[in-house]
Amino acid sequence: MMTAALLALAAAGNRASPFTRGEATHPSRGMARHLSRRVVLAAAALLPLQARRAEAFAPLDPKVSALAAESIECRERGCKQAALNQLKSLLEVSAVEKNAKGEASAHDLQVVKCLAALNPDDPDAPIRVKVKVVAEAVDMMDYVAVIWLANKSSGDILSARAMAIQDEGAPTIRYDLFFTGEELLRIKDDVLVPRLYCAEHGLWEGSEFTLSQYLIQGGLDLPR
Repeated sequence: MMTAALLALAAAGNRASPFTRGEATHPSRGMARHLSRRVVLAAAALLPLQARRAEAFAPLDPKVSALAAESIECRERGCKQAALNQLKSLLEVSAVEKNAKGEASAHDLQVVKCLAALNPDDPDAPIRVKVKVVAEAVDMMDYVAVIWLANKSSGDILSARAMAIQDEGAPTIRYDLFFTGEELLRIKDDVLVPRLYCAEHGLWEGSEFTLSQYLIQGGLDLPR
């Protein structure tokens, strides 16, 4: 609306002044042209901002469910990552109110699995990291549209799952990926956070955690 008003003001500034005759230029006309140019530039500057706002948090957008499904169906790491990258702007929560509606106990996101599978016969083999988060207490009548695991340190979406209304069981998200030792060391202390969006109570976040705190507890020796 602001952009439209600015452009309308610019158009008005471009109209001939009632004080001008023929090709003569009244001082107010030059000022109007200068003003209209500044208004147009200001309006143009707002367009990218409005485009970003249009792409902001949109968990109910059909693209979210399509991209989440694609990220699960993809077998190649590059394909999976491409779908998750496209979800980042649609699940951007920096300006969204969190944990504000409903009961905390009814939206509790619990990390029920976080482990690394090593090959004892080949220390250089890729390490398989598996994470599972469950919102066990969510009321089945409270429709959870999407549940995802985010890397708060990097801003990346690690895993996402869109929930169909007919889905049975507690909303669950799984993260299952192979890492080299170097890759795992780079992300072991990144802050991870599980999130869900339900139609009635909005955005909910679980407790933050790192891979380190779970993997060390499980006996994996991660250098500091």
